[in-house]
Amino acid sequence: MSEPTTRRHDLDALRALAMLLGIALHAALAFMPGAWSIQDRNQHELYSLFLAAVHGFRMPVFFVMSGFFTAMLWRRYGLRSLLWHRVRRIALPLALCMITILPAMNALYGVAYRNGYNFPPRQSVEVESTDAASTNLWEAARNGDVE
Repeated sequence: MSEPTTRRHDLDALRALAMLLGIALHAALAFMPGAWSIQDRNQHELYSLFLAAVHGFRMPVFFVMSGFFTAMLWRRYGLRSLLWHRVRRIALPLALCMITILPAMNALYGVAYRNGYNFPPRQSVEVESTDAASTNLWEAARNGDVE
């Protein structure tokens, strides 16, 4: 049997902070133009700056912590137990979501669309070019222009 390990309270606190910032991040999406299906009238560009700042370090923190904890599990229990742990914690909830939540969301979007709800258009980023012959990549793709 392996030796008992002490709990890493510092990493628990870091994960909790990142999760709380995720709540604020997703709440801010409603105040950014074109970023979310639900839009608030009081939009401002500072929300985009907040999103970029938080998302820029929050996701790398999650990835580093995931690698750290995965290495701990692998070292402590072995590869077979690690894989079974990942199937139970990731693959099973993902499969359940795909057969329950995603179809329900698509059905609700369909009901909203049929009842006349106009979803806000996604904003596209236009790149200004000094060359008059160059066109937008998406425009060229729509027109079938491979040049």
